[in-house]
Amino acid sequence: MKKISITCIAFFAFATISLGQLDFGAGLTYAADGGGFFGVQGKVLYNLEDIVDKPMYAIGAFSYYFVDGGSLWSIDLDPHYYVLTIGDSIELEAIAGLSIARFSVRYRSNTDVGINFGANFKIPVNDFYIYAQPKIALGGIGGFVISGGILF
Repeated sequence: MKKISITCIAFFAFATISLGQLDFGAGLTYAADGGGFFGVQGKVLYNLEDIVDKPMYAIGAFSYYFVDGGSLWSIDLDPHYYVLTIGDSIELEAIAGLSIARFSVRYRSNTDVGINFGANFKIPVNDFYIYAQPKIALGGIGGFVISGGILF
């Protein structure tokens, strides 16, 4: 009975989300802390403008970093707040959100929660966006992190 209830709740929750409000993307990321780690990133953007009457987005990102002898990944939940448009079309958005990072080496692992602060630059190109995102992570992955990629 619990499985059926959870399935019904999840179905109705996802059914109310319009695919027109979702953007998906991928990119590259670099974490400068601890000698620097390159990685790949997947993103989902949900437009909240209809709900809050302001240009605002909820972003979920998963980043996997390439580390010798171990693994490092992070999950970021970052709301983006529209600030201004630079030039004709480059949108500047402020970021403040949460991060969960996990680092594993052999038989040891560590999970840390952190806070992200930064900016997102979004450049429209035809039917997609190019993004560049510098931010500071306090806790979590820690230090300066820069990401860039494409959103569809």
